[in-house]
Amino acid sequence: SGTTQWIRLVFSLMLCWVRIAFGSERSNFLVYLCIFKTPRVIRSYAVLMLNFAISDFGACITDLFVGQRYQSRHFLLMNILFRLIPAGIALAYISNGPCKYISRTACYVGYSLMLHFFAPSLWSLLLSFAYRYYILFHPSPSRTTLMLIICIIYTPSFFQWVRSVETL
Repeated sequence: SGTTQWIRLVFSLMLCWVRIAFGSERSNFLVYLCIFKTPRVIRSYAVLMLNFAISDFGACITDLFVGQRYQSRHFLLMNILFRLIPAGIALAYISNGPCKYISRTACYVGYSLMLHFFAPSLWSLLLSFAYRYYILFHPSPSRTTLMLIICIIYTPSFFQWVRSVETL
């Protein structure tokens, strides 16, 4: 019935907002810890954690802005999948966040930015494992070296995002 669907939609949105708020708060807390409370011994590794926290925070905020949700018939699957509609060789995305009150272009840019934050986050995770393996046999690299590596890894993702926005 209509009332049940409305209640499920409201509950779904509340659950999503709580998840995003929790993720954003945890990312901000990790940024605080990396900047102000990191022991001297792991200061270089804190650069990698800081990169991950910033990427995750960006993904949370853009997810809130775009608001792509999938309403499942199964209660436990709510808010897990994105709503996309296949259309030939293209895909259509349904955005329900604040971007829909601005424009379709804002939703597109927000969604591409959200995807853009996922790549540095995953690369940061891989770099983190590589760092831990590297320091088993070598001295820890400097923070400047790690920041340079992060910038090199981030560059292709940045250019891909700029290129996707330029195609508008």
